Amino acid sequence: MIYNAIYFIELNNGIKYYKTDSFWSKNPEAKYAKLHTDEDSKKFLESYLYTLQWILENEKKDGGFEEYRIKNINSLYGYQIFDPDQIDSKNNFILKENPVLSQPFYISIISDIKEDGTVIIEDYKKIIREEKLNIIFK
Repeated sequence: MIYNAIYFIELNNGIKYYKTDSFWSKNPEAKYAKLHTDEDSKKFLESYLYTLQWILENEKKDGGFEEYRIKNINSLYGYQIFDPDQIDSKNNFILKENPVLSQPFYISIISDIKEDGTVIIEDYKKIIREEKLNIIFK
């Protein structure tokens, strides 16, 4: 298996958090991202949504639900790919310091989070396509 991708969630403030383990612990530094293939995108989106819903439930109990909800609406889920030479030669499970990565490939957007904690996701490409068509046909 060739590891060539790292997954992230980009909050609506522009900060990217890279997936660092199976339970979606996250870190803003790409170097610490868990290495995957670029074929795992759907599986990891489902795991992220599960984690997000768990956090939202806890935030409801702690009174921070609305703040967390606002921070996550319009967040983007995606991945970036890298060449094998970007893997740390001493530790094959992490990237080098300041790795060279591709432009982001956005997959989904969290378009809304309902008061009951339901997370609404949409296909990013579909939304961008519709926006461009609206501009063209105006």
